[in-house]
Amino acid sequence: MDRISGLAGNSLNRRRKVNTVKTETLPTSRLAELIDQKYEVLAQLCDLARRQLDLITNGEIAPLLNLLSAKQNLLVLIQQIERELNPFRSQDPDARIWSAHKDRQRTSHVAGRCEALFSELLLLEKQSETDLAARRDETAKRLQSAADAGKARQAYLPTSSAGRSQLDVSQ
Repeated sequence: MDRISGLAGNSLNRRRKVNTVKTETLPTSRLAELIDQKYEVLAQLCDLARRQLDLITNGEIAPLLNLLSAKQNLLVLIQQIERELNPFRSQDPDARIWSAHKDRQRTSHVAGRCEALFSELLLLEKQSETDLAARRDETAKRLQSAADAGKARQAYLPTSSAGRSQLDVSQ
C-alpha cells in the first residue's frame, strides 16, 4: 500500500511544487509543462492499471481497494491538468509562439505519447473490468453451489418431531 499511495502522493507533491514556480512568459511554456505533467500522471496510471490486473488475477481484494484509492487521487490530478489545458484547445496550434522549434517538436512528441498511454490505459481498464466480472461470476457460481449443497444436506437430515403428536404407549 505504501508504494501505491506513494505514487499518488509524490505526483500530488510534484504538482504543488510546479504551481508555486513562476512560469515563463510564453503561454507555450505552460502548455509544454502541462503536457509533461499529463504524461507523468498517465504513466503512473498505467503502472497502477497493470498492478490492478495482477491483483484481480490473484484475488487480492484488500490491496486492490488501496490501489483504487491511489488511482482516484491520480484521476483527480489528471482532471485538473485537463481543465488547465482547456484554453489551449481553442487555439490554432500553428499560431502559437514557441521559444524554439525543438520545444514545439518535443511537446508534440510528448502529446503523442500521452495519447498512446491513454489508449493503453483504456485497454488495461477494459481488461480489468472483464477479469473482475469473470471473477465475480465465478464467485457467484461457487456461492450458488454452496447454497445448493446446504439445501441438499438439509433434505437428508432427519426431520424433527416437534409439532407432531405422539401416542404414549408406556403403561
